[in-house]
Amino acid sequence: MNACEWGRGVTRRVQRRDVPRDVLALVVERDGLGCAACMRLGLTSPKSEPLELDHKQPLSLGGDNHWTNLQILCRSHNRARGKRPIDAGTPPAWLRRLAQAGALADHVRRCRAAGLVWSPRGAWLTQQINALLPKGLTS
Repeated sequence: MNACEWGRGVTRRVQRRDVPRDVLALVVERDGLGCAACMRLGLTSPKSEPLELDHKQPLSLGGDNHWTNLQILCRSHNRARGKRPIDAGTPPAWLRRLAQAGALADHVRRCRAAGLVWSPRGAWLTQQINALLPKGLTS
């Protein structure tokens, strides 16, 4: 079976290791290699935040394992999401964890230096991030 058809109509849960590499390559080609939700917010999750394969429409709500229903999310977004759509009003948990550890400013600097995405989208997110960052380093 070719990668474009793999998983169509298959509603049983499969482990990421059982998803063919060609299928994962289609997801990465479409979305990039990183958390799809973070990228939509203009953020780059830290390397310490595991990436997980997620079903856009959960299997329990009629979704399948076809590549068009798969996305890569950071663990914070995937766990917060559950069967619900991603809440656009809540920043990912890793932001607060980094801020509490005093590492958020370093993460922002590393992202910018490496040319990675760090351009928070939305005034609400920018305000929340600025409140977590030390004075003098704005997002």
